[in-house]
Amino acid sequence: MSYNYLVTAHKATLVTAAITGSFTGPDDLNLIQAKGSNLVISLVTAEGLRPILDVDVFGRITSIQLFRPEKEAQDFLFLLTARYHIAILSFDSVTRDVVTRGYGDIKDRVGKPTFGRQVALIDPKCRVITLHLYAGLIKVVPLQLDSDQPLKAFDLRLDDLGIIDMQFLDGSDIPTILYLAEETTGRFLKTFQIFTKDQELTSGPWKSIPVEPQAN
Repeated sequence: MSYNYLVTAHKATLVTAAITGSFTGPDDLNLIQAKGSNLVISLVTAEGLRPILDVDVFGRITSIQLFRPEKEAQDFLFLLTARYHIAILSFDSVTRDVVTRGYGDIKDRVGKPTFGRQVALIDPKCRVITLHLYAGLIKVVPLQLDSDQPLKAFDLRLDDLGIIDMQFLDGSDIPTILYLAEETTGRFLKTFQIFTKDQELTSGPWKSIPVEPQAN
């Protein structure tokens, strides 16, 4: 009896996500690309892209975001995998390698995946990470770095199922998200606020605003 053993000979080349920021240094401009389960970190120079680091991740990366915590000189990287694992990475300029500053598994045992694309957002004041992964639910991860415990998420129910996109509003004292929702009567801009202490979601402060049917 004979057996065939199949392996992937080459790393993925399709870019599934990309972002720019100052990850490897305060004055650096980096291009970070997600290619399957691989992170490619490059430095943008006058001569073109200069490779800095190639990082393998346990899981297919679906989303990456850069953010800068208070009192930090350079950006941190948040990533989400297809199996709903999350991680926060920073760059050590001495070892020239990435450091894991936080990690967690936020997958639910039950739940219907969202109808649209997965959304991962970082609060501009770095208080929470918000993810839309399941229909009718918002996952909220209080942002903690360098903890011995994995990052934990709590769920907030959102009545709107047809969410097209969402984004944090900058300058809000309370984490506030603006989102575009599709209903049977059209598309609307709405907002909600996140109260982490009580683990509650409250509609507002904006009223629902109708927008063009093509708005996205």
